[in-house]
Amino acid sequence: MTDPVLIPAILSLSFSGIIGIISQIQHSRCTEINCLGCSCIRKVPRDEEEKKNTDNTNNDEIIA
Repeated sequence: MTDPVLIPAILSLSFSGIIGIISQIQHSRCTEINCLGCSCIRKVPRDEEEKKNTDNTNNDEIIA
């Protein structure tokens, strides 16, 4: 006889993994996702991407 906690634990871990994958997809910048090939097409304007890179470097500096 199997442990009565084993089945709910496996289901809980499986569902939390699926929820984690779905939340990562929702927060990604992908405009098109091909599921079986696991490819993601991102269309980010260059100006925004460069602005974020310069903003991050300025915020990382320590002012003493």
